[in-house]
Amino acid sequence: MAKAHSAWGYRLVAGWLRENGSSASLKRVRRLWRQEGYTAHWRKRRKKKRTGAP
Repeated sequence: MAKAHSAWGYRLVAGWLRENGSSASLKRVRRLWRQEGYTAHWRKRRKKKRTGAP
């Protein structure tokens, strides 16, 4: 899939696989993505700002 759709990331591929009947989880698709040499970046969580309000 990565070669056929070079602009797609692993999340889009995972969604496409799920729509077409595969039961592959997002973590599995990410792991396979990394094994093939593609980069897979997890989104970093943002820290919540403390306002001091109760």
